Amino acid sequence: MINQLFDQFETLSTETLDFFDQNIQDKFNKLKLDLEENNIYKIHNEFNDNVWRCENLQNHSFFNINFFYITKKNKKDLNLSKYQYSLKSWAFSLLERHYNLSSIHKKIKKVKDALKESNFFDLDKLEDFKQNFFSYKLTERTKYDRASALDEYLSYTELQIDEAYMLIILETYHSNSNYKVTLRTIPSSKDTLKFSLIIEDYFNKNQSADMYLKYYPIYLWWNLTNIIPLRISEFCLIPHNCINEIDEEYFITLPRSKNKFDPTLRWDQLWIPKDLAKSILEYKVRTKDLGFSKTLLYYSTEKYGIRKKEFLTFSNEKDAYAFLYKDFSFVLDTFYSKIIKDKYGFLIAEDGDIISESEEKFMTRRIRPNDTRVSVK
Repeated sequence: MINQLFDQFETLSTETLDFFDQNIQDKFNKLKLDLEENNIYKIHNEFNDNVWRCENLQNHSFFNINFFYITKKNKKDLNLSKYQYSLKSWAFSLLERHYNLSSIHKKIKKVKDALKESNFFDLDKLEDFKQNFFSYKLTERTKYDRASALDEYLSYTELQIDEAYMLIILETYHSNSNYKVTLRTIPSSKDTLKFSLIIEDYFNKNQSADMYLKYYPIYLWWNLTNIIPLRISEFCLIPHNCINEIDEEYFITLPRSKNKFDPTLRWDQLWIPKDLAKSILEYKVRTKDLGFSKTLLYYSTEKYGIRKKEFLTFSNEKDAYAFLYKDFSFVLDTFYSKIIKDKYGFLIAEDGDIISESEEKFMTRRIRPNDTRVSVK
């Protein structure tokens, strides 16, 4: 069995970047240029930096890929330098293959945590590594993901580590490979109907300018994604100039991603009802004084001061020019807290609210951003 595991590991070996390549910075600069010219990623750092700040040019999000910090005090630590270089080499190859930035960030973190826990695969730390990094308290999925990241890293770098470590990694990988995938559930029809009625009632009433700016993304998300299923990441990326009128009919330009691991987008132009198109055009008119935005929806409009017509905070953040998933999640959470619960008086079991048998104004759980990928109306 042990020999079979090691044989399988050998077959996973991929093309390796030379750890001591004197031209690595030139190759890194070329990679940066290629990624930017192809509108995929922009890397804001140099190869030798301890952190690479990477921008996804498709969805305008940022991820920091953190490596070991090498300072004047520890720069003579050969293990630290060796493993930092190996992590950068691996990250280089993942960027070269256009891996999703979030995936790269997670892979590097898992391996870095393993290197810290094992003190760079020191045999004296073997039991600590086994008990902590692959703790029995972790889910099968977590242990599998950790072992998979280490397996991929070691296959790529071809670093020589003790067989005892290899055995733990490979046995964990195989023994947890049949983890059960949690199926995504959709909200109940009652919760959906209540949410829909609140949306309709709230947005049919006159609102102050700041409330309109804050909550319009909820209105658009609910009404658009229930006729055209979209990932929330795709919804947030709807471009600023998204509406086209053709022969008195309205069409919207929408981004489509192949899957969550592929950063490239394609664009669809689909018909939408006239009243929804008109609401989008009205939103554009009412937000024209907010300045430039890469996306239709504006970043953190809850932080926008109507009287001064300026962002109250974060105005210097590059993310301020795009509406991201984190912004939508914040707005949706606020809508539930301030509008559904405080204004309309609903209780939500998922939030821990105590609900009596006679209570009518309650929901079992909140509707989540990706629930509308499957029609829930």
